Amino acid sequence: MKAIIMAGGEGTRLRPVSANRPKPMTELFDKPVLEHILRLLKLNGVTEACLTLKYLPQMIKDYFGSGEAFGIRLNYRVEREALGTAGGVLNCADFIGDEDFLVMSGDCVCDFDLKSLMDFHREKKAEATLGLYSHKSPLEYGLVVTTKKGRVERFLEKPAWDNVLTDHINTGIYVLSPSVLREIPQNKPYDFGRELFPRLLEDDRALYGRVLEGYWCDIGTGKAYLQCCMDILDGRVGVVLDVPSRKDGVWTSSPLPEGAQIVAPVYIGPGAVIDRGATIGPYAVIGVDSVVSAGAKISYSAVNGAVVGEEVTVTGAVVCRGARLGGGAVLSEGSIVGEGSHIGEGCLLGASAKIWPDRQIPVGSVVTGSVSLGMLKSSLTFLKPGVIAGPYGDTVSVEDAIKLGGAAGAYKRVGIAWSGGEASRVLAEAFGSGVCAGGGDLIRLDARFASAASYAGSILGLELTVFIENSGENVTITFFGKDGFILARETERKLEAAVSQAQRVASRRTGQASNADGISEAYIAAAARTAAFSPDGAEGYRATVIGRGAENRALKSALELLGVDASGQSSGRIRLDVQTGGFTLSAVDEEAYRLSPEQLFLIAAFIDLKTGTKTLAATYDAPAVLEELARGFGAAVLRVGRDGMRAQALYQRQAYLRDGVFMGARLCAYLGQKGEKLSALRAQLPRFSTVTREVELKGDRGAVMRMLLNDSMGQTRETSSGLRLDTDLGYVTIAPLRTRSALRIRSESFNEETAEELCAEFEQRARRADNA
Repeated sequence: MKAIIMAGGEGTRLRPVSANRPKPMTELFDKPVLEHILRLLKLNGVTEACLTLKYLPQMIKDYFGSGEAFGIRLNYRVEREALGTAGGVLNCADFIGDEDFLVMSGDCVCDFDLKSLMDFHREKKAEATLGLYSHKSPLEYGLVVTTKKGRVERFLEKPAWDNVLTDHINTGIYVLSPSVLREIPQNKPYDFGRELFPRLLEDDRALYGRVLEGYWCDIGTGKAYLQCCMDILDGRVGVVLDVPSRKDGVWTSSPLPEGAQIVAPVYIGPGAVIDRGATIGPYAVIGVDSVVSAGAKISYSAVNGAVVGEEVTVTGAVVCRGARLGGGAVLSEGSIVGEGSHIGEGCLLGASAKIWPDRQIPVGSVVTGSVSLGMLKSSLTFLKPGVIAGPYGDTVSVEDAIKLGGAAGAYKRVGIAWSGGEASRVLAEAFGSGVCAGGGDLIRLDARFASAASYAGSILGLELTVFIENSGENVTITFFGKDGFILARETERKLEAAVSQAQRVASRRTGQASNADGISEAYIAAAARTAAFSPDGAEGYRATVIGRGAENRALKSALELLGVDASGQSSGRIRLDVQTGGFTLSAVDEEAYRLSPEQLFLIAAFIDLKTGTKTLAATYDAPAVLEELARGFGAAVLRVGRDGMRAQALYQRQAYLRDGVFMGARLCAYLGQKGEKLSALRAQLPRFSTVTREVELKGDRGAVMRMLLNDSMGQTRETSSGLRLDTDLGYVTIAPLRTRSALRIRSESFNEETAEELCAEFEQRARRADNA
């Protein structure tokens, strides 16, 4: 017998679970509901089926194809205009032929013996036989009253309790003879329950109903969907799960996670990760590739391929694919989190709260209703120049990496390096595939930290260089522009647009991929070579590298090339630590004073000035006291972003002012050659302190900056990057943050107390402007 499967439904009542897919494609234990139905049909001897489609038909076609993989031949009919249940079946008349056929909904869950329904239909010589089911709550369904022999006597459409005459509901499963097709009008909406069957009854045609034994559920709402999940775990449904069942009521294809508490019944899908200290169950569905962090508690819930943070509590809820639950969040009974949504840390979702797909709920929010508008997840943005960072798979996904690579392909020669773990490797490979698909040539670099990747971009003359690293769940992607330089904002915008607009790669050329080995060795050699003030290097000087990671190992190697003894821990040595991917240096001097990266930058500049340099280059946010220091030597300071290409070129050459490894090597070389102490150099610096604050705004960042700019008329100021003011007490730099409505205020003065006062004053000015 052939079957017609009605699979055109949108599932509006089931949203947001079904918001991004046709209702038959709703995930149920890692498979679409429709796949479970096809398995049931195959079990009952159906070898060929035709699917009537309307909503997002291609999604169903792409997944099921010819049906060969599912053991049943599939045909499709797509309705341009809705034809109703009967009209849709008539649209399949050429497929049906002249034999009896089965009609079934594509979005119900059941385990009926359909052969018995077919046999009953033939036995009664019926024209139409309805599959009926005894339901405890029949009010939401059409009821069918039959005689003892099964002949239909009456239909009741969703009656009130005082009109209920039976508990037999119409399941939407029918066996029909081809003769009934002649009763369905062509090319117009026509329904089985409301029109065709009442007409057959009125004409006293052979219309029968048969009560089917087993399980049936219309997953029309989130509550019904979740109840169906619980029923399957309870063993009440004859649904085949492709995961082995253990005797203790746990379905899993992997060994039970160590250190986690598993309370049966529980389903754990392939690839799911459950950390120590998590509690799963009772009645929990953990779908394929889900991640459940330590301390999380999940019960009476379905988590379909989502990330559940630490100490999260999920009770009686549905969490859809790609969603993320921040640490400490609580999901109450009946709540639903749609695909790709991000629930912030400490959020509370009240009973029946519904978060639609791709929403972002701020940290600490309490949600009691439905969030379907606004609160869209932020698109991929650069947090600071050249840097994208956030949770792997959420802020930065594999799909994003492919799109970024596709856009980067326009820059022809692109370098890529990575470190930290498998997440960074996967993103790097995805990015590289996008580069080649976009027509660019990919150069894989063996750099193991960001500043080494920047150096590689410089010596290889690359248009774009990317370094990817991950730590735990977080990923950082750092982009460098031409020759390893700071990435231009124009390029940032192009890359952001590539992700947000989901543009397809238009290139007809496929780029090549190659490897550039020896980058780390070349980087270390360059750091030592540019540091040396004489051929003798710094033979005999002693220092200790206390930091960890590849960047600190590189510094130690560079010092050894200079002849510095960097292996000991004896007292009296300076102690060095390279940070932020190799770009900054901190140190503890001989007097146990810890110098900040800013102080060490000034000492590096001071060394350069003492050895005859007449022009220095620095970023716009480098300490303003640098100009005072330079004036004492009759030298000038160029600022990147203010002083054009000359500043950029010089900034590139003076690597020891912008790279922590180069800076540490040069510092030790100078101290060893000159016989000076770091503490003595520190004492010669102009006194300065800095204070930085972030000020949250209620209003618009641009408006507040405009008012602060207007208030500064007549003062000495610069506006190359934000607003920089020269006051009687020191310098103040004010700039909006990229990712939220806030300002960053940085003050610099001759002591910490004055810098604090200066920062507080401009914070008050910003708040007054915000309230104006």
